[in-house]
Amino acid sequence: MFKIFSLLKFGGKGDPRRAPHAHPRRGLRYIRLQVEDLASRQLGTAKSGSDVVRGVMAVYELAQGLTDEQTRDAPSEAVACQVGCNHCCHLRVDTTPVEVVALASWLNEGRSAERVSDLRRHVGKTDDSTNELTDEARAAAGVACPLLSDGRCSAYEMRPLDCRGFESPNVEICMALSRNPGNLDLLLSRHRYQVLLRARLGLQAASRDLGLEYQTVELTAALRIALDIPDAAERWASGEVLFEGARWNSPPTTAPSPTGGR
Repeated sequence: MFKIFSLLKFGGKGDPRRAPHAHPRRGLRYIRLQVEDLASRQLGTAKSGSDVVRGVMAVYELAQGLTDEQTRDAPSEAVACQVGCNHCCHLRVDTTPVEVVALASWLNEGRSAERVSDLRRHVGKTDDSTNELTDEARAAAGVACPLLSDGRCSAYEMRPLDCRGFESPNVEICMALSRNPGNLDLLLSRHRYQVLLRARLGLQAASRDLGLEYQTVELTAALRIALDIPDAAERWASGEVLFEGARWNSPPTTAPSPTGGR
């Protein structure tokens, strides 16, 4: 997305390690390693799309628990997010291959063939209209995520970690970000995005160590690929590279070393 995630430069102004209210309860490295361990166990035995969905949902549940733990004693931050507020749904979303194939499997399992076909066409049209745009041009065009329906996320239960980390204390901040997505000084819920960024890095590290595709991808482009491949999750779980054409080359594009400090 969100430049809040994808343009974090470690050690720089936007580095969450430098955020003044970072809560040290367990440490951000602990969070990444916990997610990496669970993801390794869940994905290491995954064979089917349902297996991948269960593994990713387990990671999301763990990430939420770690978020709650990490922020329990942190300074409270008001949350302005509510049903129907969707400014963030008009920004680029960076995600991981495993989250995309899990999302595609979940969509295929929960919708009729006709609805999936309609969604596939809509995702394709959205990708066609955004894949050559800069973040600023995309924001100016006001193109919504193809999963947004009647002002709400139609895949809220399976939304990626990037989306889960976008929680704002003020709707004016979201409106400003939708106009100027490159403004890193507009911090959102700092504690939450720190935790979920580390969760994403842990998920990528586990995928990498299992010999699976892990590089950061843009959601719409990657979802288009996954929906066009009926057995995308199975092929990804077998080690096939599917998303080279959807990779996003903003940091962090690779998972950290398991022994690193991120």
